[in-house]
Amino acid sequence: MLSKAKYDHNISLKLSQVMDDIGVNKELVMKRRETNLLTEKIQTLIEILKYRNDITNYFLGSQSEGTTTEGLQSDYDILKCYNMVNVIQNIGDIKEDRDNYLMVTDDNTTKGYCYLRLIGSGKSVTGVDHDLIYTSNWLLRNILTLNKTLHGAEIHGPALRPQGDFIDTDIVHAFPCFSWPHSVSNWFDRKGLGGWPTPEMKRNCISKGFFLVPVGSKISTNQHREWRISTSIAERCLMFSLNITQLRCYVLLKMIANSYLTTENDTKISSFMCKTTLFHCIERSEPGMWRENNLYICVFVCLLQLRFFILSQKCPHFIINENNLMAGEFTGEEQRNLLCTLNNVVHTYGLGLFGIQIDNLGKRLQIKLNLIPQITGNKFQSLKEIREYVYLKLNINIFLNVHKGIKFLSMENEETLRFYIQTLINAREGGSLLDKKACTFVLQEIYTTLGSILASSNIGQSIPISHEALTCLEFDKKSSVSKIIKLASTYYCLGNLKNCEIILRHIQSKIEFADIIPVCGCYPNSVKIPKEFLAFCCKDETELQSYIAYCVRFHKSEFNCIPHELQYELFRSSQDDMKHRNGRDELWMDMSVVDLVPFLYFLQYKVYRHQKKPQETHNALFILMTYSAFDTGLSHKETVLNLLGQCYEDQLWHQEALKCYLSSLQVRKRNNVAKWHICKLLARIMQTK
Repeated sequence: MLSKAKYDHNISLKLSQVMDDIGVNKELVMKRRETNLLTEKIQTLIEILKYRNDITNYFLGSQSEGTTTEGLQSDYDILKCYNMVNVIQNIGDIKEDRDNYLMVTDDNTTKGYCYLRLIGSGKSVTGVDHDLIYTSNWLLRNILTLNKTLHGAEIHGPALRPQGDFIDTDIVHAFPCFSWPHSVSNWFDRKGLGGWPTPEMKRNCISKGFFLVPVGSKISTNQHREWRISTSIAERCLMFSLNITQLRCYVLLKMIANSYLTTENDTKISSFMCKTTLFHCIERSEPGMWRENNLYICVFVCLLQLRFFILSQKCPHFIINENNLMAGEFTGEEQRNLLCTLNNVVHTYGLGLFGIQIDNLGKRLQIKLNLIPQITGNKFQSLKEIREYVYLKLNINIFLNVHKGIKFLSMENEETLRFYIQTLINAREGGSLLDKKACTFVLQEIYTTLGSILASSNIGQSIPISHEALTCLEFDKKSSVSKIIKLASTYYCLGNLKNCEIILRHIQSKIEFADIIPVCGCYPNSVKIPKEFLAFCCKDETELQSYIAYCVRFHKSEFNCIPHELQYELFRSSQDDMKHRNGRDELWMDMSVVDLVPFLYFLQYKVYRHQKKPQETHNALFILMTYSAFDTGLSHKETVLNLLGQCYEDQLWHQEALKCYLSSLQVRKRNNVAKWHICKLLARIMQTK
């Protein structure tokens, strides 16, 4: 029988191998971090351009730290920091061009929280909504009034969760502060056994500042006016300093919490409590403890520390020790149940790990330890398969965020788009490598829209398309088929069928000889990764871009570059329909939007019909019919059916056209121009009788 030391060593090594197998390794941790930091930059850029304000988006939590797996299904935590607000602790730090708030506390303020007192007249100079309550002074209420446009969003503590977003996303609005409260001074001076965090790490944390988020303590009598002091950006810096064993330990703690530490009321030990427990354990231990062949002991030590926190109902915030994270979190009965469960996990000496179903961790570990045989018919995903899926999903998520955000910019006029382009060029020239990459992604989309607007203006004036318009439409045309489909549409509307046909053939060849990945940022859908796309996993986001097929959007300012069959989509909504639209999420309905591949074959059908090429016309129409009937991945199927119906009308197939329009209405009952097509078709039929 193995001795305890040998057992600990053996199970630790096998556990480390399992964590590597499910994707908790240095490579995937870094990939998750790099991808989320790039997306963070892209979202911040788009928001600054659109609203002309000083808001920074921060991607925080497990996704940006790389401390998650597919089985954990971690949320995306986005913090929107309103930099135009000046939060101070000394009157001398007032800024005239900002909304100034003074951090204040009294005897009733919960530790780790504060009040915000308005300094000045109470008139906002930066556009942030004030909601003040009067006590002895004007205090800012902590209700979420900073973003009223998130229609239908659910409130989770200080966070808003948009309904049906791409991935579960919690959005927190916050104010920045760079003058640390006195309660943090103990942490700056505190020295751990292993010298972690180092003085340099702490100085880095100090330079990042902290946030004030709009939520009060659960145990406070003044919940409506307390603001929580959040050190989340400092915590992200600390997480980035951890080694792979420490990160694996954290992931295991979350798996144990999700698997076992749940009460009847679904109150559980949060990921943040697990992270805080880990921080305390690292600070109090020797650095040599955190190595792969000691992983099980590391988890065991953290569980003992967590048990002590639950027993005392006091889990001190790592940086603000006075803030008790467990205050008011569970009842006495819930505490007893959690302790009982945790004792069972701790005392079973590793057997608790075998019961974890997340990512099949328990069974994977038993197989590694030769406790159960590998079942041939129940083969788990290999590390290679997990790596492929994660790489592709993360990269596609970048393009989803670009396309989702760019819809707000593509509705602007020529002057505004030129301003956006110059702003991005300036930011790219003076920015970091990450800034340059983010600017380039956004620039490509804005150039295409500007080119289409300029070309539309030229066509409307019956003058040749300008060199500038063509240059914008062809900007970086090799990178993606999405960039040049608008150029083909412009040539079609101009009557230049030859050039249109050449471009369409080029796009078709790319589609036929290499799979493309359809991406649509109009709907808050989840990222779907069909197995056939996994061949692209080895490509980074820049290489992958040439295979991305965004849905095609046209705004009213691009009217003359839109085939007349698609122009109807600009007028899809009646006044009554407008009442049934979901705010910002459905702004795309003010545009003509269609999936790229069906639009390609629709244009081919129109071009070949005008060129009197019956066989090519028939082939293009057949493929368009096939897509409308069998492609379940279409994002704008109702529009594709509307286009197909109009093609049937061209062929005088009236019954088939009517079926198309009725099918379109089944896909989308409201905000659908199909009802006008039906009226038009019926009138046409009546005229022929």
